[in-house]
Amino acid sequence: MLIGAIVLDLSASPLFIWSAVSGPLAVEIGVPARALSLAYAVGLGAFTVGVLAGGWAADRVSARLLALIVAAGVAAGLILTGIAESPATVVAGYGGLLGGATGVGYATAVRVAAAVTG
Repeated sequence: MLIGAIVLDLSASPLFIWSAVSGPLAVEIGVPARALSLAYAVGLGAFTVGVLAGGWAADRVSARLLALIVAAGVAAGLILTGIAESPATVVAGYGGLLGGATGVGYATAVRVAAAVTG
């Protein structure tokens, strides 16, 4: 179960690779890199909301179901970002979906790890 919590915690990692993907993504979309900076800011806000929601959900929903929801949210956010043709789509995919899903994933992983080690 602890290994599962560690793997789930890794689902929070895609949010924090923004500096590695923002430059190439801006080139691909054809906008200046600064035009995409809102996506990371929204992502951090959504991460915060996701942590709060994930803590609440972890008391009510099984960790397995939350892990599936997180995986779907991370995948959807990455896919939407990958097919984005405008900064607004990047903000929605990377900022909203990915940010929120990684927050829920982090909260769930912390809850599971605390249950296992506590």
